Amino acid sequence: FDGSSSYLRVSGYKGIGGTDTRTVEAWIKTSSATDQVIAGWGTDTAGTKWHVRVDSANGNVLRTENNTGYIYGTTNLADGKWHHVASVFPTGGNNITDVLHYVDGALETVGGSNAQAVNTDNATNDVEIGRNRFSSNQYFNGLLDEAAIYDTDLTAAQVLAHFMRGIANDGTANNYDGKIVGPIQASSGKYGQAVTLDGTDDYVEVLHNASIDFDNTESFTLEAWAKTSAASS
Repeated sequence: FDGSSSYLRVSGYKGIGGTDTRTVEAWIKTSSATDQVIAGWGTDTAGTKWHVRVDSANGNVLRTENNTGYIYGTTNLADGKWHHVASVFPTGGNNITDVLHYVDGALETVGGSNAQAVNTDNATNDVEIGRNRFSSNQYFNGLLDEAAIYDTDLTAAQVLAHFMRGIANDGTANNYDGKIVGPIQASSGKYGQAVTLDGTDDYVEVLHNASIDFDNTESFTLEAWAKTSAASS
C-alpha cells in the first residue's frame, strides 16, 4: 500500500456487528511513522465504528478504536520489520477497553485507553483494508499480508500458533528468524524441517541485521541443503 490512495474494499462484507466477538489479524511491515489503518468498518459515531490501526501519536503502536473510545499497546510497529498483529474482542466484552492486543504472538501491555461501549454497525459500510474512510490521511503505508477477520475470539494459544506459522525459525543460537512470504509448505528436510518453494513467488525474508550486512570487500560463506528437479536459474 502506498500510504496515499491504495486500499482494499471487501465488497458486500460489512464486518461484525453489535458486541459480537471478533478478531482482526494481519502481518504488517512499515517504517512510516504515521497513523495508518489496517482494517475497519462501521460508521463514525459513538460506539459504532471498528478500526484497527497503527497509532503514531503514542509510538506507532497497535490501536483499536470505536470513535472516541480506544485502547492501544506499547510495541513500536514502524521499525521496518515484519510484525504479526491481532486485535481480539472477547466473549462477554461490551467496551472497547475489553480488547486484547497481541504483537508477534505475545499479549501487549496496555499503553492507554478511553472507555466507550461497543455497538458496531455492520449494515452500512463495507469492510476496508488499508485506509480510514473517515479520514484522508490514514492510508496504510507499507506491506500488509494475510489480513483476516474472524467471528470468534482467538485464544492466546491460537494467536501464537498463527504467528509461528508465518516464521521460519533459525535453529542456531544466532536467532536470524525469517518471515515466510507466499504459500510456502512445510516438509521434511535433510535434517529436521524444510520448506517447499514453488519457483514463482515463495521466499523467506530474513529481517535486517547489521551483523549480516556484507559489502563487496568482506568474505562470507552461504550454505544450504537443497533438493530440486527444475532446470531453471
